[in-house]
Amino acid sequence: EAKKLTEAVGVCEGLEVLLARVETVAARASKLRSETSESRARAQMPEAVKAVGACEARVAEVAGAAAPLGEDVLDRPSPPEGLGEACARVLELERAASVSCLTARQLLEARRQQDDGSSPLEAVVQRLLSRLSAASSQLWAFKQAAQAAGGSHARLRAHREALAKLEAAVSEAELANIPLGDEGDLA
Repeated sequence: EAKKLTEAVGVCEGLEVLLARVETVAARASKLRSETSESRARAQMPEAVKAVGACEARVAEVAGAAAPLGEDVLDRPSPPEGLGEACARVLELERAASVSCLTARQLLEARRQQDDGSSPLEAVVQRLLSRLSAASSQLWAFKQAAQAAGGSHARLRAHREALAKLEAAVSEAELANIPLGDEGDLA
């Protein structure tokens, strides 16, 4: 409408200049938003890398405490000294390591939610998640071993006693079913 009016010609040119400036400012704002989100992502990555490293260090500590559990000690008449303490230590360290792994996973998931999936940092997040998954799997295995090893000798002893009773019952049944030698006369 302003173009129809002859006195508004200068105003139209002024509006076009202002529209061009608004578009320039909008482009700068968009670029700033993008750079800010990338900067935040980069700032979070060192925290996530440190958190995954801390988790892996804790899992290594659990692995060191679990070393005595890897020995085959079931053939011994009694459990080795310190087995119960080693199991308790592994379970204690496992709790702390689980918290560390959970913290790292939360950081990585927060980073993943901020990203739209096209960022080059997504590959870094994926690698960190795979390292974290491997550490969590090891941690779970150590926990299972510690829980099982604690009462393994008692369970083995109970099973051996039950087996001995069954063997005695089978021996009695075999003795009761031995032919007497006069079975041929009955026919």
